[in-house]
Amino acid sequence: MQENPITYISFFPLPFIFCLIILAVLVIRARKKGRTYGLVTGIFGGYVIAVLMIVFFPIPVSVYWPDNLHWSNTLREIRRVNLIPLWYPGLFHFSIKSIGMLVDIVLNILLTIPVGICVPILKPGKPKFILGLAFATGFLMEIAELAVQLVTGIHYHVVTMNDVVMNALGVLTGYGILISIRWLNTQLKRGNPGNQIISQTSQTRGNENQ
Repeated sequence: MQENPITYISFFPLPFIFCLIILAVLVIRARKKGRTYGLVTGIFGGYVIAVLMIVFFPIPVSVYWPDNLHWSNTLREIRRVNLIPLWYPGLFHFSIKSIGMLVDIVLNILLTIPVGICVPILKPGKPKFILGLAFATGFLMEIAELAVQLVTGIHYHVVTMNDVVMNALGVLTGYGILISIRWLNTQLKRGNPGNQIISQTSQTRGNENQ
């Protein structure tokens, strides 16, 4: 007989519907600042909903909640938190565990790339703001996951500084992509000197043929 039977809180339908209502309100308000602003708000909002669904749900809850909550479990959960950044024991020793670590690193970076692209469009800021945004994103996600585990009294994810650093790197990567796209767009608008030379050469040859 199972000592602590578990049930799960699903993302569908209530949390999903609630998120859609909030997103619809935000998009309607954002459209007042322009179609592009409204579009980016909608894309970013959809991304946030996807992250909530993938990272946090379904949430395991004991059928005996809140009677299953004890200070000993809370302290044990807090002690499990890894505060050492970039601590990946055995990462460079080829094994299934090291492959899992590499996959986890890549996924944590990819997870927050949209933050680095969308937020600076919606709220432009200086490099200090972007750097703060990067680490704040990682911290908030890990703190939220820890909070859920403390509230439910069920351990299902290791809260670690590794994820904070990788999430921050993902945000900075996204911002780098945004800067690159903007730079490329500026160059295309100004006209590439190389293309101008090719165009002039083509015109010269055309005149010579005439």
